[in-house]
Amino acid sequence: MAKKTEWGKKRLFLICLFISFLAWFAVKMSKIYQQSYDFAIEFINIPEDKAITAQSDTMVSINFESQGVYLLPLEFRRKVLKVDYDAICTPTQKKCRHIVINKEQLTNYIVEYYPSFPEKMQILDRINIALTIDPKQENAEQ
Repeated sequence: MAKKTEWGKKRLFLICLFISFLAWFAVKMSKIYQQSYDFAIEFINIPEDKAITAQSDTMVSINFESQGVYLLPLEFRRKVLKVDYDAICTPTQKKCRHIVINKEQLTNYIVEYYPSFPEKMQILDRINIALTIDPKQENAEQ
């Protein structure tokens, strides 16, 4: 009978330890944190007959301020911003060979297409992404 009592005490201790860990974790995750992450910029949905031949910036630093519970998923997320060419470029920009996407355009795009990101977000760098888009060169058949 002594073995049952010792096992019960150990089990009770482990349960209390687990509950205290959960309480500590909840308190830590409810605090407001500021964290910066570097994201690689990858353009998608480029017209099939065109290709990006030059891109000035391939990385962007974004500062987030939010509760830890909302920042935690960003820690485990792949740090790539997939930017939809059709969605971010204006009709006027799509007609041009050289396109400049400014900080405001990128911020508005992220707010609209990445709703899982925390609301308080700021792009840190003064960024203007300059793209050169040219018609794809067809390989000459030999």
